[in-house]
Amino acid sequence: IREPLTNNETPLGYKAGITIVNGLFCDYSCRDSTLFVVTTLVMIFELMDLSQQLFLTLFVTLSMYQLKRTQLVKANIDTCWDFFSSPNNLSKITPSSMGFVVRTEVPEKMYEGLMIEYTVKPLLGIPMRWVTEIKTVRDNAFFVDEQRVGPYTIWHHEHHFKDLGDSVEMTDIVSYQLPLGVLGRLMHSLFVRKKLESIFAYRFEVVEKLFNQN
Repeated sequence: IREPLTNNETPLGYKAGITIVNGLFCDYSCRDSTLFVVTTLVMIFELMDLSQQLFLTLFVTLSMYQLKRTQLVKANIDTCWDFFSSPNNLSKITPSSMGFVVRTEVPEKMYEGLMIEYTVKPLLGIPMRWVTEIKTVRDNAFFVDEQRVGPYTIWHHEHHFKDLGDSVEMTDIVSYQLPLGVLGRLMHSLFVRKKLESIFAYRFEVVEKLFNQN
């Protein structure tokens, strides 16, 4: 407890200094070196905590993003499902600039647990390995694929199909997360989001030509 000072003097036996308490600069006085050491350690730990929080915010804390697209396909549910659920048709609705190549043998019909390996070139023409797992399949309703190896920390892609009789409402919902904290967020705003949007825009045009312009 600090005692009142008079005439701007420091009482005998006190040591004056500055510390940080809850982010504020405060002066302190202590009668012995023990209190001085304790106060200094508190200051150091508070600074370490602030540094840790800053590090977590910049490099560890990751942001989740989502992309959603809906398209009407003029085909019956069986035709639509057979086309989009076949891994062999993925390259047909992917831009050639992506260098998309399926590296594993895949069946005509997908199933839960199916692992598919691709090579893609998402940036500067550099080939990258991508492995996805078909996580969930409900025939003529929806299926979900998730990344197991690739550039994203999280990649969760839902493919939904709503039977409208003579047509199908197809909805894609992609939830994803990039690594590298603030750098990942910067990469997302600069080109990752735009790249994903361009891929789905290309897919939209191809589907229109295949199903909706006949």
